[in-house]
This record gives sequence, C-alpha cells and structure tokens, in this order.
Amino acid sequence: MLNDKTSNNLHNYRFALIQYSNISTSEIYNFGIVLEDEDGNTIFHIPNISSKIDNCFVIANKSAINYTLKEIEDKIATFGRIKPFQVSDALSVSRFRPLKTSMTIDDTLDMLINEYILLKGLRTINNKKQLHRYDKRQVMSKLNIYAKEHKLSNFRHHKTYKITVKPIDLALVDKNNNPYSIATITSPHVDNFQDSFIGNLFTLQDAQRSDFIKNKFLYTPFFDDLKTTNSIKNLGWAKEQAKHYDFEILHDIREEAVFEMLQV
Repeated sequence: MLNDKTSNNLHNYRFALIQYSNISTSEIYNFGIVLEDEDGNTIFHIPNISSKIDNCFVIANKSAINYTLKEIEDKIATFGRIKPFQVSDALSVSRFRPLKTSMTIDDTLDMLINEYILLKGLRTINNKKQLHRYDKRQVMSKLNIYAKEHKLSNFRHHKTYKITVKPIDLALVDKNNNPYSIATITSPHVDNFQDSFIGNLFTLQDAQRSDFIKNKFLYTPFFDDLKTTNSIKNLGWAKEQAKHYDFEILHDIREEAVFEMLQV
C-alpha cells in the first residue's frame, strides 16, 4: 500500500511515527505522524490527548504526555524539521522511512493517519495540517536558515520593536539593533488571509512613522502547485490593497528574492 506505482509522476517522501510506549503493558501506540516532502518541508499530525481515549486505555500522566507532544510540535515549528530521538520514557520519534507515491503531501498524510493511527480518537482530534510550506512560521524558519547559511547576521524574524505594536515578521537591523528594512508575511493560501493581510497593512503603517525605516513591503508567498481559485483571488485582492496603500508586495517564494527585496 505504501509503494504507489500507479503514476509516473512519483514523489519521494519520508515519514516518521511519534510513538507512545505503555510501560506497564509493553504495548506501543502510534500517536502522531511527521511527513517530509522532497524539499524537506514538514507537515504533521500531532493530536492532543483528550479524555475520549480513556475509553480505550488509561494514560498515567496525560498532562505530561500532552506537554511533550507540544514540545515536539514546537521543535518542528522552530527548526522546520525534526530528527528521530527518544523524547521521554514514554514517547519517541521513530526513524524516518522512505515513501514513494503519486499523491500530494496532504493526501499522503491523510493516508498515513488512516494506516498507522489505529485509535480513532487520535485520528479525529486536531486533525488539521498545522504546518506546511505556506505557514508563516515555516517560511520564517526557512528564511532564518538561509540568513545563517549566507552569514547575514543582521537578519531578525518575528521580533517586537518600539515602532509597532505587533511583532515584525522580517527585518534587517543596524548596529544598534534598530530595524531599517522590514516586511510582513501572510499567505494567500490560508483561510483567514484577508484579516491577516489587513493586520500587516496596519503594522507597516505604524512602522513608516519611524525615521529608522528605509524600506518596507508585504510578503505573500504564492506556491503555484497550491494554486486554487480562492488563493488566486486572494493574491489579486492583496495586490489591489498594496497599490491603494502605496506598499510594495512580493509573492516570489524564493528565499533569495526576499533578501534582495530587503536590501536597501
């Protein structure tokens, strides 16, 4: 089942299982899935442990398990990926396994959940793709990695400065740690795009009152392979709003394009 050869357009993914070991019974349960696409982008399913699964079996320290699952989620959000490791006596992340299929990464995750998550409660709780290429945290993480690789030591992401109420997503700072070139991020692929974009407009309007800011723009990364009617409309609307408020907008997904735009 995990080797789909029905199409010549095959993808080479990797996946790992988040596993819970019941020490008293020596049973092992799959609690979550971590899936990487061919570019190393991560998507995962890590549900919270709810009271519903008490009908199946008893977890001695449910709050500690939930805390540790959240730690795994945060590691993925911070670093964009995760290595196999023993998290605690009860939880571990298995070795990554290769997976070749013609399915999209979203459909592949759904298939893996149905294949490996046997407890129904763990399938349905929080069964939302929480992190993907267009997630703001993932985009910022990849840009941060790019900055480190290119020794751009004055790059900052998701930092709060006196010039705005909300954190600034992307910034280049001077020797006094004052931002002089900034950008905000929101994805036209997400459901709350317009609300998020308007919030970004307000942030840039606040920032432009500062004498420090020499450059500012809106970043709306648009992935062609995720193109939908709604995301196309969102991007068109964003361009209209940016033009109306006299802000530049960038939708190129390449990290180098973002840093070229940040430079002044």
